[in-house]
Amino acid sequence: EELQRLKFGTLVDFDLLDEISGASHGDDVDLEATERQSEHERVLAGAMQRRGSLKDDLMALTEKNTAFLQSIRTLSERQLFLEKELSKKKTRPDRNSVGANDAVAD
Repeated sequence: EELQRLKFGTLVDFDLLDEISGASHGDDVDLEATERQSEHERVLAGAMQRRGSLKDDLMALTEKNTAFLQSIRTLSERQLFLEKELSKKKTRPDRNSVGANDAVAD
């Protein structure tokens, strides 16, 4: 006690000082935690909104690509059909041209 009086000029209750300091520090920590939580919630809300927008964009692009793939399928089927028809004509003589050649030969 005498040492405290010499150092501070009065008797200091360190227990009370620690209690006051701790409470004040706790309030600061709580305030900072609340501010950070609010900031994180704001950032999360923005990210969720962006996610929804990106999902909508993805859906639109998927529908567009599906239409392209259906068109490719239809065109591929048409190409296959035409190639088969062309192949048939090449392997089989044309009846009109055979008759015309016979008539010229006679």
